[in-house]
Amino acid sequence: MKSSKTRAVTIWQQFENNYLPDGRNASDLLDVVTFHHNGAEWEHSETIAINIKDRIENIIRRWNPRNYWKPVWVTEFGWRADEISDNSQRIRIKNVLIEMGGGGYGYLRGYNVQKAFIYKLGGGAGGDGDSGWDIFYCPSGFPRPVVYQYLKYLTFPATQVPWVPRE
Repeated sequence: MKSSKTRAVTIWQQFENNYLPDGRNASDLLDVVTFHHNGAEWEHSETIAINIKDRIENIIRRWNPRNYWKPVWVTEFGWRADEISDNSQRIRIKNVLIEMGGGGYGYLRGYNVQKAFIYKLGGGAGGDGDSGWDIFYCPSGFPRPVVYQYLKYLTFPATQVPWVPRE
């Protein structure tokens, strides 16, 4: 079985090495570069930012340089709510969003990360009843701190300015 990194390299190589009948490269059809990055309980926001940078540098830039300059969307990220504390979840999400905007320690400064998406999973991933990924609400239905102490204060659509201090 191939690792997710090996599969990603294969996909980016295919974009780089395939041409359409009109002469355009398959990479010309992509508007943005996107990927998911959900963290393990031991991975803090710095680790996630470094891993995102690694994906951009060592997978996209190396194997598909035509897409290296394009906007990056992190289309899913977070940590299982049943593996870290509510307060840790709030701090990690805030800090990684600051990093994605180019602030904080600057791990992602200049990497064109334009959008990041956080989802409320209804009934768990794939509807399997696993509520461990519901980062917005406790099983009781009460909002978690990431909602009532952080996200609710951001204007819609929620935008984290990069100059806010990390926690």
